[in-house]
Amino acid sequence: MKMMRKLGTALSAVSIVAASCITTAPAVADDENQQAPCQDVEVVFARGSGQPLLADVESEAVGEQKADKAKHVKEAKHVKEAKHVKELAASNAQTLGLTQNFYELGTRHINGASYPAHPIQGFTSLLNAGDKAEGGRYFSYEQSVNEGVREGVGYLQQRMSQCPNSQYVLGGYSQGAQVMGDVYGQLTDEQRSKVAFNAFFGDPKMNLPEGRSVAGEHPVFDGQGISPWRRQSPAPATAQGSLGARTPYLPAGEQNTGSWCLANDYVCGSTKVLMGFSRENGHMLYAQANGPIDEALREAFSRVGQRRGVEDAVARLTPAGSGPVVNLPADEYYAPVGHTVRLDAGASYSAGSKIVRWDWDIDGDGVYETHDGAAVMEHSYSAQGDYTVKVRATDSNGAVTERQVTVHAGTTTGIPTLPEAAATVSGERNGTEATLRWSAAKAPELGWQITVNGFPVGVYTSNTAEAVVTGLDASRDVQIGVAPVSAQGIAGEVKTFTFKAQGGSTPGGSAPGGSSVPGGSVPAEAAA
Repeated sequence: MKMMRKLGTALSAVSIVAASCITTAPAVADDENQQAPCQDVEVVFARGSGQPLLADVESEAVGEQKADKAKHVKEAKHVKEAKHVKELAASNAQTLGLTQNFYELGTRHINGASYPAHPIQGFTSLLNAGDKAEGGRYFSYEQSVNEGVREGVGYLQQRMSQCPNSQYVLGGYSQGAQVMGDVYGQLTDEQRSKVAFNAFFGDPKMNLPEGRSVAGEHPVFDGQGISPWRRQSPAPATAQGSLGARTPYLPAGEQNTGSWCLANDYVCGSTKVLMGFSRENGHMLYAQANGPIDEALREAFSRVGQRRGVEDAVARLTPAGSGPVVNLPADEYYAPVGHTVRLDAGASYSAGSKIVRWDWDIDGDGVYETHDGAAVMEHSYSAQGDYTVKVRATDSNGAVTERQVTVHAGTTTGIPTLPEAAATVSGERNGTEATLRWSAAKAPELGWQITVNGFPVGVYTSNTAEAVVTGLDASRDVQIGVAPVSAQGIAGEVKTFTFKAQGGSTPGGSAPGGSSVPGGSVPAEAAA
């Protein structure tokens, strides 16, 4: 009972905040003539779940129409990602002598849709045996994403036709990252050629194949085969987002995309700890000073500058006196003893200068085994252990920057132990309602999370072995899953059962025991 009170308290706090998010004002009518004049750079951004439109918050602040100032301050905090993107876009464009326009999805009705960024409510509802879980929440979220995609594709088609010589920067946060990834996938090759950069933050559809395990084994993250869009993603924990991986992650343009997934961000898959159970929530940190959004907009406008023929764009966008910037794919690497680990710092740079020297200390003892070497180091460790690797970069001005990472040779240090998954799953369906049953050798300490197509709809008490899910679309197949949750809020493997659409002769299912996918939950941007 103590555990369940802890669960209820934590989840209730999350749900209350999520439910408190305001809904956006209606967008203006569909009208191409309402678009702004063409600019050198066109920035298009999609906000996260439950966040209001930046324009709505800004207009209320300017007009002082809000009697409740405290509420306005709270709402302003919920638009920090869009606000930071807009401000940096304007600043970077000015630095490069370019003009720019900022558009946020949800501003207009296009293609009969306006992105609502549907808030997530009750996704961590605590349920007892006999309670019913509301599966309709998944379909509301899905509809929100689909509306955003329709608006985004329509807007870009109109804008690219109207402004064929502009360069485009696309970005999205959480649900918005999912939306913009899908938008990019629906553009033509010609339209994609106009996109200088995609910037995704906390994407619930993250896909990093290099972090995926095989046959239940611990993944080998050896620095080889790195996804070109990988940015600040802890390894090897980050393999896919909480709603499963978009496959392929992008149909094209991998080299023009950066996807940031900070540590302790359950939404994009860098941790197994459910939101509401950890003091650290990386999902809320993308707009911090000198953080991912700063990095993304610097990279995006550097690419735009190069396309527009702006000399020294990178140097002009990098703070003066910063010295070499040492970039590596991850902070931690895992490999068996004797396995070659590749440490690639090739994406490093020095603004207004050039990196001319690389020194490597492969075991953290303060002795640099490699002097004046290359930007790429390959090494294998003959003994088991956790090794600190230091790399030192020196530029032509004599400025020096050092960075260190950890290589785990034959160890699993830092990898959490997952609770034991359900052994078997089965079920039956009656139209819009389905019953999932499962068995387990051991009950989890905290409870069982239920998902609909990867979207969580509630957590049942640990002694439960059956869940009734309502609000389903009877005309569609649906996959319902169950995942154990430990006392620390760590979600284990999801065992799933596929229920066939109404009209089939029998309620369909997966193979005996169901299928397994990594534990997953939903974007919860408002939960902070």
